[in-house]
Amino acid sequence: MPYRYFTLEQRANLESLIRSQMIAQPGLAGTLERLRTPDYGICVRCGAEIPYVRLMELPAVEYCATCMGSEQML
Repeated sequence: MPYRYFTLEQRANLESLIRSQMIAQPGLAGTLERLRTPDYGICVRCGAEIPYVRLMELPAVEYCATCMGSEQML
């Protein structure tokens, strides 16, 4: 199983961001749960790592930019 390695600081930053956005977007509770799993930050389609910068912009994203683009084309 692929694993996305984050530093403790990166995990803390992501958790803080997700918690701050949960008020406006209650659906992020699942994202907070996924943050604690080894496959958070891994594209569910191709298994590529999702860059930390992208996760900071869209913490609930499950696809890498390539797969997201091909998903929108379908």
